[in-house]
Amino acid sequence: LLSGQSNSIEYILNYKPSLESNKKVQQIYYLDLLNNESVFRTKKMRQSDSLKKVTGYGLGNSTIFNDHLYIKKELKNNSVYKFITMPTSMDKFNIKIKEPLNWQLTSDTKTINNLECQKAEVEYAGRQWIAWFTDEINVSDGPYIFKGLPGLIVQISDKDENYVFKLSKINKNTN
Repeated sequence: LLSGQSNSIEYILNYKPSLESNKKVQQIYYLDLLNNESVFRTKKMRQSDSLKKVTGYGLGNSTIFNDHLYIKKELKNNSVYKFITMPTSMDKFNIKIKEPLNWQLTSDTKTINNLECQKAEVEYAGRQWIAWFTDEINVSDGPYIFKGLPGLIVQISDKDENYVFKLSKINKNTN
């Protein structure tokens, strides 16, 4: 459905900023797909990137560390890079993620956003993650560093639901 096109997939992230709190924070992220690359970033970072391209100047950075989830994936050669900008010093770090995602597919299915989804599980960064993906959309990608399933990840959360990414929209990318 989406392969070979330029698309923007919007995810809503609900997360707990602290394990000691029951408070949840919501943030909008975009997974922008173009050819064999994808970029996953906040709405503000996406706007900032667009401004930088046109004017050379972007928007200021947030001081909240979770707002700095900026991931670039080169899907053709299976590379994942995490970009981190320290909010106070503006130091920039480019980290190649080398940890493989060893997905375990299950036979469990459910419908999410009118898409038939299948369950998969993976351990990453000390957390057990549960993903729901659909093969109705032929894109082997998803939010954050997650990729490599036989379809688009529609929803993924850690076992305790401290982090929950859920697809909210798919748009043709006009930027």
